[in-house]
Amino acid sequence: MIQIINPFNFYSISDRTEDGLEREIREYYLYRLSRSDLVIVNFQILDPIGAAQELAMAAEHKIPVIGFNENELKNHPWLTLCCSKIFRNLGVLAEYVHYYYLT
Repeated sequence: MIQIINPFNFYSISDRTEDGLEREIREYYLYRLSRSDLVIVNFQILDPIGAAQELAMAAEHKIPVIGFNENELKNHPWLTLCCSKIFRNLGVLAEYVHYYYLT
């Protein structure tokens, strides 16, 4: 069974004003990530602090990370080093994931 989790579907930026919710959001994201088989990071909408923690955790848990960077935006080298592969084309990324991780 394939389950896709987009963290932005669970919390919105406006939720972050509530007391203690930042910790809840972080813990929830990192919990879901730790139970993942594959992480796909979109470098086009990168939150550098959040993404850095997520990518470090993925590396620590030996979870493969595939990056998407259509416009080749500059990122810190450590972020890109956490990726097994980075694609500029979303269709090619989807084909790669299908072939190497789903079949």
